[in-house]
Amino acid sequence: MAATRRLARIRADILERTRLPDGSMVVALSGGADSSALLAIAALERREVRAIHIHHRQPHSERAATAAAATARMLGVSLDVVTVDVAAGSGFEHRARAARYGALSACIDSPAWILTGHTLDDLAETVLMRLARGSGLDGLSGIPETRPPYQRPFLRVRRSETRELCVLAGLPFYDDPTNTDERFLRNRIRRRLIPVLVEAFGTDPSEKLAASALELQRERGFLDRLAVEVEVEVAAGEASVVLSALDSIDPVLVSRVLRRMWMMLGFEHPLEAQPVARVMSVLAGSSRAAQLGGRAVAEVRDGRLRIRLDDGPDEVEIGPGHARPASFRLGRFRVDAMHGDGPAEFPLSLWQLTLPGGPLPERLIMRWARPDDEIGAIGITGLLEEAGVGDRKAWPVVEMGGEVVWVPGVRRIGWESGGETGYLSLVASEESVWGTSTR
Repeated sequence: MAATRRLARIRADILERTRLPDGSMVVALSGGADSSALLAIAALERREVRAIHIHHRQPHSERAATAAAATARMLGVSLDVVTVDVAAGSGFEHRARAARYGALSACIDSPAWILTGHTLDDLAETVLMRLARGSGLDGLSGIPETRPPYQRPFLRVRRSETRELCVLAGLPFYDDPTNTDERFLRNRIRRRLIPVLVEAFGTDPSEKLAASALELQRERGFLDRLAVEVEVEVAAGEASVVLSALDSIDPVLVSRVLRRMWMMLGFEHPLEAQPVARVMSVLAGSSRAAQLGGRAVAEVRDGRLRIRLDDGPDEVEIGPGHARPASFRLGRFRVDAMHGDGPAEFPLSLWQLTLPGGPLPERLIMRWARPDDEIGAIGITGLLEEAGVGDRKAWPVVEMGGEVVWVPGVRRIGWESGGETGYLSLVASEESVWGTSTR
């Protein structure tokens, strides 16, 4: 009886903080506690709802599918299971997420909201991750509550509450083992950082972080509605706006226009605070052009501010044929190469790579990172994500003989000198504006 009363109470408490959209709904049912609880709440409201489970063909996928099917059956909700193929290799989580969202969108053949089970805890963890990246208002507002056709009704509900509801209701949810894998930054924040913050503050800051993020989402929406009044033209890989239109508005709105131009060029991640500052320096006349993330350049030309995709090379050859010293450029990144005397020295900075002296045995190039790249059997996509790199398609790697040996600022392969005399030193730098090094 006590369990029944508690179940009724937690259902009521969760429903009070859950914002279900009007119209038909499709719940992305992973089989975990969060999405299972969301489906239970939606079904409780007697609304038009069905569920879709994405099967990733991974070792644990069958158990998740079984849990999802059992939950849907208990709640009397129809379930479609869609199988996606995600090739093994580096960056699996990122590619699985893209495949999952693509499959969900493809399954909707009529106007409907797709609901995901992201919780208050997910929102707080995202804010902490974005805070370290300096991504401004877009980053600090975290996971969007609404981005049609997706809606996340549980951003005011704790993860512990979804789990308790499922336990009390007897829903057979499945715990994904990757949620405890501390190779992923989000899991380290969840399992290590937040407990430290609880100890430091004497209380869990997650609710305050989430509330702040939701408030910032409302403020961002207001600013974006004002910024959309500035006309932006997009053509041939370039977004541009008349300078006089920017001169007449507040700098805060200028930054919103810049971020809108960025997204209109098709970039996946928001424009971070540092690149915005670089564009502001161009507008102020402090520099004639600025290199941004995502292989883009901002410049003033013919009375317009223009953000265009960098049309430079996809790779540059560092060796073995070049004389030393020499400098090489790829987008906003530069590598300076020089010879030194004595045995090879292993540098402390991750922005430097030391190779044995003498003629290089194989071709040495700097190129843009690819989703399937690995360094020492570790996926580069995950390394860049954990390093706080926003646009992971625009970060360089150095490859020798077909193998990645260096991700500047992130990871390198150790090198045994083998007693050779002399060494080749490569020093990388990331440039904020033409000729001005930031590292």
